[in-house]
Amino acid sequence: MTAANKRTTATKKTPVKRAPAKKASTKPRTTSVRVSKANTVKSFKVAPEKETFMSLKPSVQTLYWLVIGVFAIVFTLWLVSLQAQIYEIYDSIDRNNAVNTVTPQPKN
Repeated sequence: MTAANKRTTATKKTPVKRAPAKKASTKPRTTSVRVSKANTVKSFKVAPEKETFMSLKPSVQTLYWLVIGVFAIVFTLWLVSLQAQIYEIYDSIDRNNAVNTVTPQPKN
């Protein structure tokens, strides 16, 4: 009998208590509007022109553009002469092939 008594006392567990549910507050909330400080925005100002746009006074940029332009023209002329040499090679090959080939004459 003592074994039966031990089983009944060991199986009893205390119930788990849960936290009580929170109640909705009855006080009305007051919302306040935040006023942000006005940021001082510094705007860009147009710089005064040092020289007029249409002035003919040369500058360092004029020299740069002149060098770039001359380089572009020389490069273009070099490409054209290279292309002409290639076409000359093709023409000489065609002339050699025309001499070595026999074309049949049509009979009249």
